[in-house]
Formats: sequence, C-alpha cells, structure tokens
Amino acid sequence: MNKPETFQIKRVVLIGYRGAGKTTVGKRLAEILAWTYLSTDEMIVKKSGASIPSFVEKYGWKEFRNLEHEVVHQLKAENECVIDCGGGVVEDTENMSSLKHRALVVWIDAPLEIIKSRLSNVVDRPPLNEADLVSDLEEHYQRRLSFYQKYSDMQLNSSEKTVEEICREIISRLS
Repeated sequence: MNKPETFQIKRVVLIGYRGAGKTTVGKRLAEILAWTYLSTDEMIVKKSGASIPSFVEKYGWKEFRNLEHEVVHQLKAENECVIDCGGGVVEDTENMSSLKHRALVVWIDAPLEIIKSRLSNVVDRPPLNEADLVSDLEEHYQRRLSFYQKYSDMQLNSSEKTVEEICREIISRLS
C-alpha cells in the first residue's frame, strides 16, 4: 500500500476485482459525500453503445481495454467524484497514473471464495480468458493482486466490514 501524496484529495478511486463490492461502496460513498459517482464500465457502455459482454464478444478484450483507457484519460480532470473502476484498469500504468492524480485510491477486496460466490449467478460479466468462471477468476485475481497492492493507498475487505464501515474509513482518510 502506498501513502497518498501530500495534497488535498479531490476524489476517491475504487479499484479491486469484479464482485468485490466497488459499485455498492462507490454509490454509497458518493451519496454520503454529495459527490458524483462515476463508473468506468458505465461510461464504456455509454460510449460504445453496447453492453460489455456484447462489446467484448464483437471486438475482443484488447479493444475493450483501449476504450477503457480513453475513458480513464477523460476522468483525469474530474474532482469531487467517486470513480468505480473495472477490475482490470490496474493493468495499464497510464490508467493508474491518470487515476491517482489528486486521488485516494482504495482497494476494495474480498477473499476469492466470496467473489466466486457473488459472481456465480451473474451473466453480464464475460469471462476474461477461461471458459469456466472458477478458472477465469483464479487466474486473473491472482495476477492482479500485486497491481492492487502497488496502486492502492488503503485496502478494505468488503467481506469483513459493512458498506457503512467502509465508507467511514475512507472518509476518515479524506480529512
């Protein structure tokens, strides 16, 4: 975990694996702070005019990551917002450089078994490579752990704390 640079934090960036709870935390945190909630995935859907599974099926993950990069770059100037990032955003150094600007980067985490359980019946999140969900999760979750650790200013486990507790901890770091 990193210590945030010494400047006034203007935004909160949520990173972590899909199913960890970023969206739930992000929406509630934005509500409490009276800040704008921004989802990189929602922005990609709006910009592409297609759902993520449809876009990935038609153009592939490489094009999805290119579009994600464009969306993230547009967010660099945004302030007083909570940015909920897709799980793979951390794999692009330029993405993280843009996102970390005047931001507190929070890694919302959960044990892999909890994530597997949360995603077991979800149909709107396409596998990244593997045909079955379990293999896909295990491969990508493990690979991304070091990135989450490298870029985060704090880590909070959504299986051990309530959304309200997580929000309070984040807010305490903004003061």
